Amino acid sequence: MPHGSSLSLNVSRPGKGAERQIAAEDDGADRRAASAEPSTDDDAPTSLPLLPEDRVSANRRELERDLREALDAGQLHLHWQPIVNCLTGVLQRFEALVRWDRPGCGKVSPGTFVPIAEALGLHKQLDTWVLRAACAEAQRWTQPFRAAVNVSAYWFEGEDLSYAVEAALHETGLSPSRLEIEVTERVFIDNAGNAQRELAQLKAVGVGLSLDDFGTGYSSMSYLRTIPFDRLKLDRLFIENLGTCRRTEAITRAVLQLGAGLDMTVCAEGVAHQTQLEILQAYCCDEVQGYLIGRPGPLTPERFALHTRLDRSSLFMGPELLEADARIPA
Repeated sequence: MPHGSSLSLNVSRPGKGAERQIAAEDDGADRRAASAEPSTDDDAPTSLPLLPEDRVSANRRELERDLREALDAGQLHLHWQPIVNCLTGVLQRFEALVRWDRPGCGKVSPGTFVPIAEALGLHKQLDTWVLRAACAEAQRWTQPFRAAVNVSAYWFEGEDLSYAVEAALHETGLSPSRLEIEVTERVFIDNAGNAQRELAQLKAVGVGLSLDDFGTGYSSMSYLRTIPFDRLKLDRLFIENLGTCRRTEAITRAVLQLGAGLDMTVCAEGVAHQTQLEILQAYCCDEVQGYLIGRPGPLTPERFALHTRLDRSSLFMGPELLEADARIPA
């Protein structure tokens, strides 16, 4: 494996911008019951039927309860998605995505439960579990890939992220050089001072830093000057319009030039079609990830062997490799 290959760990959070507070539970049913006229009908029901909004509120409370129990019991698990060199197809690292199979209900989308965890103040418990689980699994691999964790912006309301990261490394024995922390631009809005101090501490420990979803948040070039990020991850919003929008292509080229000028690797997220890949190759993009490269799944020995093989001359897996990946049990 080439020197510097890495494994990227990302807690999938489509809801990264969720608000801190949960909206107050709907108390409409209580108000309606208090204001209702006494019934004179002997056959009247003793309780009112639930209205649709009451059912939503009840379902939300059940989901919150089950999520708390899942976190306490360690009932979450990780899926992994490969990230490869854009020109050679050689594996660089994996991104880890947290998953939850809710008992009796099946799979719950991270876009649903991650914002709820943040709103309930459970983001630290969730991220800490992912940190430890991913570091432990990476430590067992036969090749020394790097692991990077996408952490909630709410960590930066305080100054304890670096302690949580160092604790996970100490507990699992993973070298700091094999860990990468991913953050979004949102951390620099409300807690820029804390974010800068915490990220500098992580960098001093030897952990890599990645700026996720670049270009879709509160973009400012100032933090690129002061914080030594190792990687920019170009959001899939730009990638999906490659080949159809000249403005998008111009922005993509500009970000790639920016990354090169700052000695930062640029990774294009959400690559799903061969045309997108070919455009990124023509622009000399550094890394790519997406369904074209490999879908997320448990990193079984068979899938690990498939994605770490070094004889791919192109990053496009091709029909035979895609079929092989699909045949591996999830």
